[in-house]
Amino acid sequence: MQTITKSDGGVFWLLHLLIGMSLVSLASITAFQARAETKLLVLEPWVREAPPKMKIHAAYAELINKGTKNVVLVSAKSSDYQKVELHLSKVTNGIATMVKQQQISIPAKSSVKMVPGSFHFMLFYPKRSLKVGDEIQLSLEFADGSSKTFLAPVKKAPGMAHKHHHHMGH
Repeated sequence: MQTITKSDGGVFWLLHLLIGMSLVSLASITAFQARAETKLLVLEPWVREAPPKMKIHAAYAELINKGTKNVVLVSAKSSDYQKVELHLSKVTNGIATMVKQQQISIPAKSSVKMVPGSFHFMLFYPKRSLKVGDEIQLSLEFADGSSKTFLAPVKKAPGMAHKHHHHMGH
């Protein structure tokens, strides 16, 4: 093992420079991650319970933007599903439709409620069987390159305890 001493001049200086640059880079990355994590809050996330053979599920949450700039959600993913899409359900002329969204804007100092009948996450092809009480992980990706990961429990849909609802799992 070779020991570097101050008498090695350039090597000693270079080593200190590299260590210093690494610490500055690490601090910058940590600061960026802290901003990304505190800018957006995810409240009351949940996944609608679906029959065991159902291959499409839906997830909901309230996305709160505490920042001073709009936040644009561009995609979502989950290690528990093969694919996740952003969707909007709406009724036009008495006809219910569901439209895939390329992005969802969350205004500054405001929120977007992802609820049944409105914005939601479509979860395709679960990688495991899910039942009430289980949790899935969702990761949201934003236009500014930041992300937010959270857990969402599987729950019965409100008011659905004794009804059978088969509208594609949401």
